[in-house]
Amino acid sequence: MLITTLLMTIVMLLVWKLNILWIALFFIVFVPTESIYLSSVLYKFTHGPYVPVVMSAVLMVVMIVWHYVHVKRYKYELKHTLSPAKAEKLLEKHDLMRIPGVGLFYTELVQGIPPIFPHLIEKVPAIHSVLIFVSIKHLHVPHVDAAERFLFRQVEPKEYKVFRCVARYGYRDSIGEEAEDFVVALVESLQYYIRDVNLYSVDEMQNVSYPISRDQSLSRDKPSGRHAIYAEEMITPIRSFSELTTQSNGLSNRLPRFHVTNLLNN
Repeated sequence: MLITTLLMTIVMLLVWKLNILWIALFFIVFVPTESIYLSSVLYKFTHGPYVPVVMSAVLMVVMIVWHYVHVKRYKYELKHTLSPAKAEKLLEKHDLMRIPGVGLFYTELVQGIPPIFPHLIEKVPAIHSVLIFVSIKHLHVPHVDAAERFLFRQVEPKEYKVFRCVARYGYRDSIGEEAEDFVVALVESLQYYIRDVNLYSVDEMQNVSYPISRDQSLSRDKPSGRHAIYAEEMITPIRSFSELTTQSNGLSNRLPRFHVTNLLNN
């Protein structure tokens, strides 16, 4: 309990950045109370109170081991990520089938293809026509706006339609509440990304955010400025994303093209 209070104080100071008076009040109230409890346990340690201390020590050891293994695994995957050349060679295998649809592959790596992916291809020589490597990251902010939830990058070569996605959440965001709509929101945001790849340069793409649904996009305030463009008024896709995913691998692998139908007046 005392360790939890100390860690909470650090979070309040560095992450939440609360007023120093509130932090001091929290520290003054809880630290002495828990220190008295801990000292009473240690005072009669041999008469029974050693049980909660031993239980806490066992749990701490388990958590330390779990954290150590987790970090070692992450460093191993980061060191042995698949190079672009190996990834291209792997996707060019003649016995690799591309089936229609979108496949999601979870990884903790923000960049690169995890080393377990080649083993998956060896065991199951079939992947979806669109493949997305998804990572979930928690940021040091309370909430992340839904329009800024997903970040996408396309893995070269582009004709294989492999993407990297980072789903960002704040420490107060509830992933469970959005679990049912997660895939729908991700795929729809990918549609916006594919659209914008055909319209903007890489530098312009840095400031583009993606609404999680068409309704949200229609309800958003129109941006202002001489370069402001309202997405729903500007673009009409020639082909839908579902049509893109059902293309066979032997046909044209180009990304879908889009019309520019209406621009806002400067």
